[in-house]
Amino acid sequence: MHALHDGRVLVRKGAENRPLGGEEIRQLAATKSAGDFESQPVAGATFDDLDPAVVDEYLAGRQERMRRPYEGPVQALLVEAGALTEAGEPTVAGMLLFGRRPQAWLPQSGVVFVKFVGTEPRGADGVAGYSRREEVTGPLARVIEDTWNLVWSEMAFGAVINGLKREERPEYPPFAVREALVNAVCHRDYRLSGRRIEVRMYADRLEVHSPGGLPGYITVDNIVEEHFSRNPRVVGGLFHWGYIEELGLGVDRMIEEMVQQGTRRRRSTPSRTPSRSGCTTCGSAPPPRPGPRT
Repeated sequence: MHALHDGRVLVRKGAENRPLGGEEIRQLAATKSAGDFESQPVAGATFDDLDPAVVDEYLAGRQERMRRPYEGPVQALLVEAGALTEAGEPTVAGMLLFGRRPQAWLPQSGVVFVKFVGTEPRGADGVAGYSRREEVTGPLARVIEDTWNLVWSEMAFGAVINGLKREERPEYPPFAVREALVNAVCHRDYRLSGRRIEVRMYADRLEVHSPGGLPGYITVDNIVEEHFSRNPRVVGGLFHWGYIEELGLGVDRMIEEMVQQGTRRRRSTPSRTPSRSGCTTCGSAPPPRPGPRT
């Protein structure tokens, strides 16, 4: 991406440069400081506030992804990854990825999971209509896994006849759900301290609310073709860890799998201002709901 002397801003797409519109430029400017935020040191935190067991898990995942072991000093690698400053202080990205208790420093970095009984947040009597509410904490890899396990435990399964065989099919494509969770964790705006990611599971849909709206110049209309990372150090860490399959291809496959399964894809209109929440919604298919799988 670069700016021309005449004021136009171009972004590379394949072998060509595409000019950005005024709204895309304004959105990109609003997002720019978010990437700077993840590289800031966490005031008062030290290297001892990072969990060595979690760092070891990351190193093992990185070795598998890169197909070669890392033989240098661990701290040097964490500096290279943006998890530590040159002075050895944990950055926001480092605390999110490797912290012993990330939410003690960044309370907004957890997830709230809510399972609603019906199709609306409130029940027939006007009070909160949920049957389960969980708060998910820990470093981002744990947050992703624990949230996925909660969704999976509440997911309904329906029977599908394939030839002469009866197969069970989950309510939502597993890859699509995991991708929605990973995207929310990777691309939320961590500057917004008053909101956590919310996963709302209704009788007819699953909603993932990520504070901050769409990043950079991404819009609802170009989200499949264009790619932008609000938190590139977090994204890089989770990619090397193995939580991101291929950089820039997850949304494409998520939509493809929902279409292949026959899921009604509902697309919300995320706000283009950094103070509002973006939302990914998967509508459930009509098959019978025999209940959650245990």
